[in-house]
Parts: sequence; structure tokens; C-alpha cells
Amino acid sequence: MDKWKWVIFAGIAVLAIGGLILTKPQAATFNGDPAKIVAGDHVYGNKDAKVVVIEYADFQCPGCGALFSPLKEAKEAYKDKVAFVYRYMPLTSIHPNAKAAAASAEAAGRQNKFWEMHDLLYSNQNQWSEASSSSRGGYFEAFAQQLGLNMDQYRKDIASQEVSDRIAYDLAIANKAGLQLSTPTVVINGVTIESTKFSEQSNGQSVFSAKKISEVLDAQLKAVGETPPSAAAPSTTSETPVTQSNENQ
Repeated sequence: MDKWKWVIFAGIAVLAIGGLILTKPQAATFNGDPAKIVAGDHVYGNKDAKVVVIEYADFQCPGCGALFSPLKEAKEAYKDKVAFVYRYMPLTSIHPNAKAAAASAEAAGRQNKFWEMHDLLYSNQNQWSEASSSSRGGYFEAFAQQLGLNMDQYRKDIASQEVSDRIAYDLAIANKAGLQLSTPTVVINGVTIESTKFSEQSNGQSVFSAKKISEVLDAQLKAVGETPPSAAAPSTTSETPVTQSNENQ
């Protein structure tokens, strides 16, 4: 009898250890094609488009904030022809609020409000970007309430391991693509586009321009045999000079 007790105990122990191995958090990895849309991606526009624009960005990054308005206008003009993907690249060593902002966007996305939160975070970047770790959550909660989110669910999601893992997954994709931790980084059909391609001179400074973005998109569409949209070219130009944030700086 004692023998069978030990056999049963040993079996339970193996199962328990196996369970711990399976549930132990693992480093995020990605083995697919980083240039293509993958499950979980936040996509604006035509998911079946031949042109896929992937923006790796940081909600606290000033350069990403400068790109926001011109790119948003281009998204509206090209949403039927192009897939626009947003992936998280929070540079936490220089932007301490970046990951918390990304978590708020991901939590909102779980209630189908990712793009709405994305827009609020960038539109109000100057309000929360310098907030302390104890006060930043108040800004994000105010945005969540503005969007009519279920606040109990939002609070649960923003603090969850699943949301943290989702952000880490995007960083794993960037690593698979061989990208530097620099924001904003824009990749179109697998090719990284220099920020100068999206900018023009204004008052002696280089600024992001929706017109320049449209020129890049037109060329990309023609290259894959697609006709660019007939709508008038976007006109929004950022007032903020082009800058990029780099975690190695």
C-alpha cells in the first residue's frame, strides 16, 4: 500500500512541476514574418491591402507625437488601399510613462477602443508625458472614462500580465525584424523608411508632412500595381520639428 502511495505522490508531483513549467512566464518570442500583419495587431484600414505600413512607436516620444496628425490624415485618405499597423515600442529608459500609456491603449483595445485611446494619448501627450508615476494613471483613467469604457474591466486589464505580455510581444517582433530601439520607426512592406521621406522644410526646420507621406504611399501603391486614391492630397503638417527617440542615446 505504501508503495502505491509513493507512486501516486510521485505522479502528482510530476504533474505539479509540469504545471509550474507551463505557467511560468516566458520571454516573448516571435517566429513569423515581421513585415506582415499578425494576430493581435492593431490595424487601421484595409487588412487585405498589398501595402502594409507598420509604425513602431512610443506614446511618450515627441517625434511620434509630431508624426501623429500628418499620419492620421494620411490614414483617412488611404484606408481603403493601405493597412496601417501600430506596434508598441516603449523606450522605458528615457520615457518612464511609455509602457503605462501602451498598457492603457491595449486595455482600451480589449474593449474595441484602441484607436480612440491611441488618438487621445497623442492629442494630449503634453498633459501626461511628464506626469509622475503616481499621477499618470489619473490621466489615463480620465481618457478611459471619456471613451465610455467599463472601468472595472479597464483597471483589471491595464494591470494584467496578458497586457504586459502583449507589449513585450511587439518588441519581440521588432527584434525579429532587426530594428533598433528608435521611435518613430516606420516599415512599409518590410523596408524601413527614413523619417526624412515623410518630412519637408518649414520655417527652416524639418517637419512631418501628410503630403510627403502621401507621396511615399502613392509610390508604394504603384509599385504593387495599385492605383492611388483619387482624393486630394492630405495637407496637414506638424508644427514640431522631426526628432527620433533612441533608447541607446
